[in-house]
Amino acid sequence: MDTVGSFEGSNASKATRRLADAFRESPRPHKKSPALALFDEILEKTLHAFAAESRAPFSAAEEQSRVIGGVVGWAPLMRALDVRPGRGLLGMSRNSHVSVGVAEDYFQIPPEACTAMKVKLGAHHVEDLRRGGKKTGKVVHFGGDCEPDVMATELLRGDGYDTFIVEPLTAFKMPPSRRDAYVKFYANEAQRLAIWLTGKPVDDDKLAEEIRNRNTILAKFQEMMRLRLHNPFYVPLARVTQINHLSNIPKHREAWLAAMNLLLEELRGLANEPSPFHIPLILVGVMHCEDLYHAIDETIGAVVAVFISELYREDLPPLESLGDYLLQMQLRGELHDKCGSVVSLRRDRIERELKEFGARGVIVGGTTNCPYLAIAREMEYEYFTQKGIPVLVLDGTAHNDPATEEQKMRLRAFIEMML
Repeated sequence: MDTVGSFEGSNASKATRRLADAFRESPRPHKKSPALALFDEILEKTLHAFAAESRAPFSAAEEQSRVIGGVVGWAPLMRALDVRPGRGLLGMSRNSHVSVGVAEDYFQIPPEACTAMKVKLGAHHVEDLRRGGKKTGKVVHFGGDCEPDVMATELLRGDGYDTFIVEPLTAFKMPPSRRDAYVKFYANEAQRLAIWLTGKPVDDDKLAEEIRNRNTILAKFQEMMRLRLHNPFYVPLARVTQINHLSNIPKHREAWLAAMNLLLEELRGLANEPSPFHIPLILVGVMHCEDLYHAIDETIGAVVAVFISELYREDLPPLESLGDYLLQMQLRGELHDKCGSVVSLRRDRIERELKEFGARGVIVGGTTNCPYLAIAREMEYEYFTQKGIPVLVLDGTAHNDPATEEQKMRLRAFIEMML
């Protein structure tokens, strides 16, 4: 897409022309990064493996042992247990429109209900029909997610799936004196999940090793985000999301680390070059549409804070480290918990990042037909606009469809007002 050309129509406003001039004067990388090319290779291998697996027949034992879903931040536990992952983001989004139709017809979910919940329900049913109609795999879910998502898990249980729900605590207004008790509660839930999946407790040494492995990756990602601040266009937002997703594939861990080390070298080499003009932004919330990331990258705006990848505590017993990580995510407002928790705790995080990164605006992503997040977004919008901070709410469905022209126009207008 010719971004500058799209800004310079015959009736373009003066602000739009200023935006076009700023975009033209901002130095962008003119040659392809060797490191990003390596990440492209990892992505191609991942997509090829996914396509091959979706066609390959599984044995009955393999079908039943697949784990679908999980708890955010508990990937080290699943790897330590050597469980076989089931359909993830690739599987869920592949036929999302079909999945929504199945959820509305088979599960009788109203059309106005949350699309993310309907994609989850329909994807399971479509996949199992394709494999003969059997209810295969074990469904794992965190009970602290939004109520419609919890309801979807219960509907799957009623439809014959083997499900496990990790019991939640609310971190909203948690008494500081209860923190250790909260951590131990989640540690017990992690062990309960391990026993449910494998019939035995998790190996603490193996779990500790997986936590160290994950911390190595997270530390690299954090360093990339820090170095990227000097020239955020060198690693566009769409690339940041891609690199983050690929970091969760154990099979390509060494290749990921090699590509990341090369990328860090490239970013360090840019430190002595002029920093391109950009409008620093903060992104929070959920955006299922990858094209919206590209739409942001095509403007002079640059998201400088998006993923909070904190390290696991290695000074705690491994199960308690998992419990602490989950609780910390709730305390930062990154899990649904309660609506008040998301708004108040995430609001604190946004205010810290506005100050830390000198960001000038906030983009809040969300899913349409989700009354829960709609309330949170409205409260955030009102709070920050009253303080004079521009806020753009970008709603979208759970489908990975191209960004609409309306969304792109609203994004460009949002950037224009900050010039």
